[in-house]
Amino acid sequence: MASEAKNVLQVNRTTDFTDKEIDIKRVEAFFDSIKGKVEYNEEEFDLLIDFQKIIPVEIEEDDPDWRFKTIAAWGTKTCYAFEQNRIDEYTIEFLTAWNGVPDLMLELSRQNPDIILNYTCELDPAIRTYPVGTFVFKAGDVLNEVILFFDVLTYR
Repeated sequence: MASEAKNVLQVNRTTDFTDKEIDIKRVEAFFDSIKGKVEYNEEEFDLLIDFQKIIPVEIEEDDPDWRFKTIAAWGTKTCYAFEQNRIDEYTIEFLTAWNGVPDLMLELSRQNPDIILNYTCELDPAIRTYPVGTFVFKAGDVLNEVILFFDVLTYR
């Protein structure tokens, strides 16, 4: 797993920043809005989170620059996570290539201004290339973050 980042996205579980409780139906509607499908080796797979739903990137078949485009847009090379799990009704966990995707989660919060998103990313310290840590986002703003970057802990 040296080239994967573990990501956890949790909806509105931080009481410090909660304006009101969001019911399960609303949380389900949020998660439904980011679901997708991908075809791989002639099989179709359901996705709990599809990055194309958050920031669409047009990629032509056989485009030699596709990785540059997707990394610039999402922070990782693919629009789907390698492994995805629903932890509970408020939380999903997914793996991405090399980096976490905090900027993508910030954009997701901008698109869903009434929902507070708690996002955590963990990387193997040997390959850390991007800030990792825990973030709280609301309406495109960072409410709280604890970042570990090259083994230096910072708070904002």
